[in-house]
Amino acid sequence: MTLVMTHFRTVQGRDAIVEALYRRRESLLYSARVDRFDWLDDHTLLVRGEVRYAEQEGGLVQSTIWWVDQFRDGLLWRVQALRNEPSAGRADQAET
Repeated sequence: MTLVMTHFRTVQGRDAIVEALYRRRESLLYSARVDRFDWLDDHTLLVRGEVRYAEQEGGLVQSTIWWVDQFRDGLLWRVQALRNEPSAGRADQAET
């Protein structure tokens, strides 16, 4: 998963994802609100929302973020957080 809370770095494995989502300083400062979503195909969802998150250097950022969520066998399989919509479109194309 590429997460906002990990400063857009990929996190793999259950333990690393749980650490990023629940135990790091960034998780305490993170908030998100979904504005809209669009199904790109039967297994891929493009989500747009507003987020507030901690910068690596300190301070907070509030901005629009896109997520590409992919599902496999009915479960969330892969998440990629992106800073702009054009990147979201390219990410979806690279995955298919």
